[in-house]
Amino acid sequence: MAKYRTIQQAFESIKAFDVDTAITYHALRQLVVSGRIPSMRVGKKYLIDLDVLADLLNTQVSQHRSLDFTPTQSDI
Repeated sequence: MAKYRTIQQAFESIKAFDVDTAITYHALRQLVVSGRIPSMRVGKKYLIDLDVLADLLNTQVSQHRSLDFTPTQSDI
């Protein structure tokens, strides 16, 4: 069964796993809202599957690709 968490809870899970992570809450939220991290919306909340998030982060790191945090024109 999938482990769905809010953005805040997902961020806290990342911090618990890696206290010195460079990923911030704001960066995680931007990735979710922009659709770069798969999620589902329930009311006003975004829910993230922790297993999918872990796989995505492991894939990004292992392939030496970076997550682009540069604001797009629509973010400005």
